[in-house]
Amino acid sequence: MRAFRALPATFFVLSASCAGTGSPDACAEQSSTGDICWGDTPVVAYSAGDYRACAIGESSELSCWGSSFPDPPSGKFVDVSVGYAHSCAIGDDGAVVCWGTDDARNVFAVPAGHFTRVEAGMHFSCALSGLGEVACWGESEDYLAIPPGTFVDLTAGELHACALDTEGAISCWGMWDKYGAQDPPAGTWVKVRAGGQFTCALGSDSSIACWGFDADGQADAPSGAFDDVAAGFFHGCGHHIDGGWECWGSDSKGELDVGDEDFTSIDGGFHFNCGQNDVGALGCWGQNWSGEAAPP
Repeated sequence: MRAFRALPATFFVLSASCAGTGSPDACAEQSSTGDICWGDTPVVAYSAGDYRACAIGESSELSCWGSSFPDPPSGKFVDVSVGYAHSCAIGDDGAVVCWGTDDARNVFAVPAGHFTRVEAGMHFSCALSGLGEVACWGESEDYLAIPPGTFVDLTAGELHACALDTEGAISCWGMWDKYGAQDPPAGTWVKVRAGGQFTCALGSDSSIACWGFDADGQADAPSGAFDDVAAGFFHGCGHHIDGGWECWGSDSKGELDVGDEDFTSIDGGFHFNCGQNDVGALGCWGQNWSGEAAPP
């Protein structure tokens, strides 16, 4: 999930001294340019959120860093997603557990079931089961209006969710769709990722299309042939088929500066990104106000 919080009066981005340290102190120097800060241990899953991020290590245990927040639960996990004031993870038994400080919004009213993917939004969450069924819960019944279908991919933004069905079509739903983030284009798609109030998808023809809020150019995807797509709150990123990532949208905290790293995947947060390399190491860059871009 890529979620919103009001910007602080000052911000931190990564300095060259942070690379390879995984230390919040080393990574939190104010600078006008950003560099990637690498964690010390490999991960198997991760999620970048607002001012924090979480990852699942090779031991299947959760770790989180960034803004002050309740500790993640203990146990073995297979997926994790960071929302606005809550996060959710899927245990090795397929059950979803959520934690945080947003209990008044029903974000902890997790349904029973066996799930394979979870997505935390602003004041809601959704999960995808192994049978292709989507379940959602949260503050508004609008999030429960899940379109019919059998789904293979799921994503949640600030106020909306989208799912990709077995035929390659995208369905979106949620509340307050002022900018059209819930209005996907026709076509055949292979992956969908929601940002703040916009959405991007990777087509079967290797193109990327984005729609919704576009004040910073986040819905203006570049042309080219891609094999992956990611979305942050005000920016998007795509991986070129011939190698290398390209990001677009807001670059106010250096979040578009992926450099020469050819990550195997990227997840976008609020003015920062995290990416995983081919040996499982996690690197983050961009805004680091609360240590969110300094993985352990």
